[in-house]
Amino acid sequence: MMVKPMQIDYVSDLHLSHYVSLKKNPQKQSDQVQVFIEKYFISNSKGQVLVLAGDYSEYNLQTITMIETFALYYRHVLVVFGNHDHYLTSQSQRKKYDYCSENRLLEIQNYFSEIDNVHILQNQVITIDNVKFAGTRLWYNLTSPKSFEFYKNQSNDSQFIFSCWDNSTSVWKEYHDQDLSFYNSLADIDVMVSHIPPVQPIKSLFPFNECYVCSVNDFKAKRWICGHQHLVDNFEKQGVVFYMNAIGYPWEDNELSIQSFTI
Repeated sequence: MMVKPMQIDYVSDLHLSHYVSLKKNPQKQSDQVQVFIEKYFISNSKGQVLVLAGDYSEYNLQTITMIETFALYYRHVLVVFGNHDHYLTSQSQRKKYDYCSENRLLEIQNYFSEIDNVHILQNQVITIDNVKFAGTRLWYNLTSPKSFEFYKNQSNDSQFIFSCWDNSTSVWKEYHDQDLSFYNSLADIDVMVSHIPPVQPIKSLFPFNECYVCSVNDFKAKRWICGHQHLVDNFEKQGVVFYMNAIGYPWEDNELSIQSFTI
């Protein structure tokens, strides 16, 4: 039996708040995000599936509008979350989400719970046309003093991400254990999706840092979509093809476009 090829589109790290000015009026804000997405990311050539690999905005209204807009054009939209999607950057946000970063994720999950073509892959697996996808943040693990020093003194994660349990600085460990436990349970995955890459990308712009890579013992899929390091690159390591298409910040001058591959 002949299996029809599937085109998979992918993008990450849109960081919408750097491209769309914040508006107090929610409708104006939503309208601007929709215009931005349609202008730069919607073309006549679209795959059946769009994979969004994390870091959309510090504000859920922007993120929700982005996902909704993509869902108008794609048969399936798959979503994983990045570190910026956990940020509570103001006192009003912290109060709104009860000093719990994962309440931001829950708000997005609840919003799309009854929208059939949006799939939030927060440690979840989904099969579409016989292609098995798995998604997770794959949070990093800080095992070296140098990495922990970077996290504490240079990474915004330590300032803006709040544990739902005790607001401890070890929230990274909490998330890492959740994500790695899910990952280690997987088998027979066709496409793995995570925000944080499991290997140091070949064209990485900086030396290995545990805040930017989450090492794994083995690879559960031959194709892996990831982001976080703001690269646009495809490369192969240990028999796995890695796909990265980060928009990044405006000054990084990455192309605002969708990339794709066929499986």
